[in-house]
Amino acid sequence: MEMVIRTIGIKMRSCKKGQFYLFTAIVIIALLAGIIPKSVMQTTDEDVFNELNDNFIEDAVFVINNAIYLNASVMESMDSFALSFLNYARQRDTNFGFVIMLRNRNETILMNQLKDENISLQPSGGQVVWLAPGESSVLALYPLFDLNMSGSQYHFTFAENPDMQLKMLFNSHKNANIYIQELY
Repeated sequence: MEMVIRTIGIKMRSCKKGQFYLFTAIVIIALLAGIIPKSVMQTTDEDVFNELNDNFIEDAVFVINNAIYLNASVMESMDSFALSFLNYARQRDTNFGFVIMLRNRNETILMNQLKDENISLQPSGGQVVWLAPGESSVLALYPLFDLNMSGSQYHFTFAENPDMQLKMLFNSHKNANIYIQELY
């Protein structure tokens, strides 16, 4: 009987030892996962898409403010910025594109930088404007725009008071991602 009790005691100690090693392994793996930087981990297409959206919005605000401060043409500054940003963005996501509607006092500039997407814009009280990829157009001031792209319609409203307003639509064909941002 004493032999049976000793055997059970040895098995219990072995089992506790195994639990200790298992617990230690789990703690070490958790610590390593926390230490590895996110840049080493693989990014998804959606992460790249969201990062490009955020970068464009932050930089666009800086470009507009800088143009106003330097008494430069906001429209020309945004046009130049949009083209250089598009070159950068297409290195990260070849299908990334955007539509910009920038209101500056009494006119609105429309830029289609979508990849392989023709768009139509219907200003309230105005004629339909068709823009192929890479095309821009300057229109008189309208409060409402309906943007048609790939059979989908998006409504944009410009407020009366702010002189400077920026409306953007970002798109990536890879994931059919669409993100709309409005800045005042």
